Amino acid sequence: MKMLSSLLRVWCLLAAGLALPLFAAAGEPLRLTLTYYGNGTVAANQTHVENRYNFKTKKFESALVTDSGRKSFSGSGSIELNGSNGRIKLPSAMVPLLNGGNGGWFSINDLWVNEDEITGVVRINGLNKPKLRVDRRSGQLSIEGGLSEFNGQCELARSGGEARRF
Repeated sequence: MKMLSSLLRVWCLLAAGLALPLFAAAGEPLRLTLTYYGNGTVAANQTHVENRYNFKTKKFESALVTDSGRKSFSGSGSIELNGSNGRIKLPSAMVPLLNGGNGGWFSINDLWVNEDEITGVVRINGLNKPKLRVDRRSGQLSIEGGLSEFNGQCELARSGGEARRF
């Protein structure tokens, strides 16, 4: 019984010693800057003139027709995380004229960061609130919902200027 008690004490001390570095690292606020690039689609309207035959007047008439659809685009942006706060700079094709951004940056609401993923909601305006998801293992980013969709690849941003590639 005495040996079991001493083994339990040793195990508790070891566990406490191993937990202290993990707790100290986890206690510091996460500071992370990512850049991303990829492709997406946005809702788009196209207006054109169409000639139609009018059976009542027996003549061709011109009409202005508006079709709605989706338009593809390529773009890039940035994500900055600082503790429990986050913000994102969206590709310009995703930002409508009426938006709640600050210099192109939008806050990330309901931010959740763990070892495997980063999730949140980006409030572009009152009607457009896409969901953000970044897979921290593969670097895959998706922004879905609202009037647009975007899928891309994230990379850790280098501080202190850009390193030369060649």
